[in-house]
Amino acid sequence: AKRRLWKSRVLLRTCLQGTEFQKMLFDWPTRLSWDSRTLKAGSTLQTFDDGIDLVQYFTSPQAGGAVSSREFLDLRGHREQLHEGGEGFLVTFVSVSSAQLSTVPAPQREVRGRVHPGSGMRGRPLGPREGGTTLWEVILVDDRELGGWVPTGLLASVMSIAHFAFCKSMREYFSNYKPDVAYADSDVADSFLASRRGSKPRANLEAQFNDSAKAAASWAGGKRSTAQEKLSLYKWYKQATVGDHT
Repeated sequence: AKRRLWKSRVLLRTCLQGTEFQKMLFDWPTRLSWDSRTLKAGSTLQTFDDGIDLVQYFTSPQAGGAVSSREFLDLRGHREQLHEGGEGFLVTFVSVSSAQLSTVPAPQREVRGRVHPGSGMRGRPLGPREGGTTLWEVILVDDRELGGWVPTGLLASVMSIAHFAFCKSMREYFSNYKPDVAYADSDVADSFLASRRGSKPRANLEAQFNDSAKAAASWAGGKRSTAQEKLSLYKWYKQATVGDHT
């Protein structure tokens, strides 16, 4: 059966600018405070140079419990992008398995889902600041399998509702955010912002996501804890992101 690709777009106006918005959007305590309808837990397991981090998160049960919580283990790549309206960002994510990363075993209770290459999120300002706020466009492209057995009709409903809830909650939270409201900061964002300036926007968003996944592949080949894991992750990323044409 063919996989379905889910894509959402949300516009919101917030007082936050480029790096501030990106930092808060991917800070786990902050994210869980406004996105509890789709997520119940999340954490960053490791952070590295070049805008790469390893994250684990658990979705909230959906459809009244008909679809149980899923666990995802993703490698994310973060980069900044310059647009006419100011500084934006591009974040890509793709799943890794316990076989590829032995330090994170598969969960015993939750079903492990999988995010495929080509998934990601792009945020860009749509114009100059007006009245101390910026109008943002955020696009989410989501190519994922929930794992387990979920009827096709129920899957379509669950994914549609989840995307709608995510976009609605994000718009409400950041549109009403006030600078004097304290939030749980994280060092995660600081490490991936440093070396991602100057990326040029491209027309094909999915191509950008795959390009960033290739960068993650290059990193994965040199950062894993054992030689076998280094080799297997590198080969897997090479095949998943650019194809195996041999």
